[in-house]
Amino acid sequence: MLGLFRPSNLPLVSPLCFQKRLFMHDSTNLNKARLSRQETGFTLLEMVVVIALLGIISGTVLLGYEGVQEQGREEMTRFEMAEIRKALLQFRRDSGSHDFPGQGIYDCTGDATQIAWCQSPANFWMLFDDPIGVDWNDDTKRGWHGPYLRNQFTVVNYEAVTGLQGVVDPYNNPYLMLGLGVEDEDDEPRLVSMGANGEYDSEDDGEDDGEDDYNPCLAKDDDVVVCLLR
Repeated sequence: MLGLFRPSNLPLVSPLCFQKRLFMHDSTNLNKARLSRQETGFTLLEMVVVIALLGIISGTVLLGYEGVQEQGREEMTRFEMAEIRKALLQFRRDSGSHDFPGQGIYDCTGDATQIAWCQSPANFWMLFDDPIGVDWNDDTKRGWHGPYLRNQFTVVNYEAVTGLQGVVDPYNNPYLMLGLGVEDEDDEPRLVSMGANGEYDSEDDGEDDGEDDYNPCLAKDDDVVVCLLR
């Protein structure tokens, strides 16, 4: 068997080895080319899939963010309304009166323009300025002891009345104080946020359906209503 690898026999072996190496080299190049094409095709497909997934994820995140943002606005609205309610009740206690601003001794007198300004449901002026000129008395614990809100008022306009000292909700609409008058005994003093649409949807529509079921403290649509004495 060793005779096969004698020098005289090497020329017989060399062509075979060369052909084998050539075949292996060609096969390797072919496999590399195929692999290169496969890798290129897979990468393009992967990019398409990734782009599609990113589009889906971004849309989902955007919708989720809008939902979270809306929930945050509503929670902030309720928190602010609770603080305003505390301020109004404290003002009422300090004054020694059962009246709320806009009724009783706090009704404005004068010309029609001044009365409309004082009695506007969007005007919270009594929480920032003394409405009756009675300073705080440490002995009697009575008088105006404001301002009752930490933040400064915002100048707002509401229902053709301008220059009101208002408080704006997270939807950039003025809060309203309703039910402060004495003309309707079934009405209740309440705070209202008109929500995203900026309209008071919880108002009694006046329709006679045979039942007296109107509840002034019940919010409708996107309103937020907080009754002051409940």
